[in-house]
Amino acid sequence: MLNARRAVVPFTGRHDELARLREWRDGDGARLAVRWLYGPGGQGKSRLAARFADEALTTAEEAVRQWRELVAANPALHEEFLAAALSDLGNRLAAADRPEEALTATEEAVLILDRRAATGRAVDRDSFANALNNLGNRLAAVNRPEAALDTSRKAVEIYLVLVGEHPAAYEPALARALANLGIRWAQLGFPRKGLDATEEAVRIQQALAAANPEAFTTDLRRFTYNRDALRAELAERSPRPR
Repeated sequence: MLNARRAVVPFTGRHDELARLREWRDGDGARLAVRWLYGPGGQGKSRLAARFADEALTTAEEAVRQWRELVAANPALHEEFLAAALSDLGNRLAAADRPEEALTATEEAVLILDRRAATGRAVDRDSFANALNNLGNRLAAVNRPEAALDTSRKAVEIYLVLVGEHPAAYEPALARALANLGIRWAQLGFPRKGLDATEEAVRIQQALAAANPEAFTTDLRRFTYNRDALRAELAERSPRPR
């Protein structure tokens, strides 16, 4: 009965908390952000988070429906927006523990952008790389590590080009893509390649966190944890001196 996911007791109140979460979700901050819900046990944190996630999923599904209608009327004008909505829907479905549906939505997003690029139409490279990065995560979640690695490498390649043109704008996204690539290599049994990618992610993130600790320290801790785990794995594999 106390399991938040069972939702035995109807959800009531928490209007102010939900309003603040919506403001955070819909604001102009970083594309990837974390919001902590904290407090004593039994205060409804899990239920509030589940309610917010369900609401976000419903919003994402409605956005996809509306963009599909617009694409039917004018594909060239609206396809990229549909792709972005599908990629966001994939993230919401993944958060709701629906990995197969999340993969389907994200694959469609990448297919739309890939098809536009193949026919010579303009494609926002940042959006394309972000969709590829998401697709790598979705493929890994359904145990397709080789495809996840290939997709993650493509995302990194695009971000490397973008960073060469505008470092400040795209270094955060490159760091996240490199961190994901490190995980993909490690999952396939290549910890050295995983460490190389992760160390580069840490290097970039350290510089970002030095300039803006509030925005970038959380990811820095995550990347550093992954790096240290890979270092430990490689140390275990190294021959021990006799």
